[in-house]
Order: sequence, then C-alpha cells, then structure tokens
Amino acid sequence: MVLPTRDDVEEVAERLDAAGAAYERSDDALEVADPWGNGVRIVVG
Repeated sequence: MVLPTRDDVEEVAERLDAAGAAYERSDDALEVADPWGNGVRIVVG
C-alpha cells in the first residue's frame, strides 16, 4: 500500500499500536499481516 506522506504512514502505525497489532518498521515502511496472514507493506510514495 502506498501512502502519500510519512505522516500518513505514522498515522497507520499509531492505529496499529492502539489496536495492539504487531508490525515491523523499516525506514519509511511498515510491514503487518492482515487477519488471514497475508503480508501488507505500507510505504511512502
């Protein structure tokens, strides 16, 4: 998933934190698994 700004990615990270969801952060990206185990990479584009 490509988001327009770093702030948008940070907002997603805040929401994941609030939900207690596990994710990994690397540079300008987040990596998280959806409920079915599919990997989702969220990046600034």
